[in-house]
Amino acid sequence: MKDTIQLNVSAQALFDVMKRSLVLETGEKHPKLAPGYSWSKKTGNRRTRVKLTDWKEPSAYAAHFSTDGKGLDVRYDLEPLGPDRVQVTYTHTLEGSGFLIRRQETAAVKKALELLRNVETVLLAQAAQAAQQKTPGNQE
Repeated sequence: MKDTIQLNVSAQALFDVMKRSLVLETGEKHPKLAPGYSWSKKTGNRRTRVKLTDWKEPSAYAAHFSTDGKGLDVRYDLEPLGPDRVQVTYTHTLEGSGFLIRRQETAAVKKALELLRNVETVLLAQAAQAAQQKTPGNQE
């Protein structure tokens, strides 16, 4: 299942946030983020294995997640629409089929798009704060 969203931030700024998040998740200071790179993380009582399947900065990130023999593929494709505008296509594919799988995918896509909107809000707030601090006469 996939959906597309447009955000009022640059593709690079958004990708930088995604990259920082992944670096923290790996637990390494300087991981080699490239297709084939993998790590594992604890999710509740389970261990999840993550493997990057695509990495093109700042336009694509895809990974395969495996927990208890079940797989999930996620993909973010970022297309710049201008200096401060990006279109993001998010794809979420759970292994298996049926109503429950599709329902889970729909919920996951909705949650991912909500997260992207939240990241946009934070980036815009940071940019506004930085611009305010640069304003002449603003002596705080």
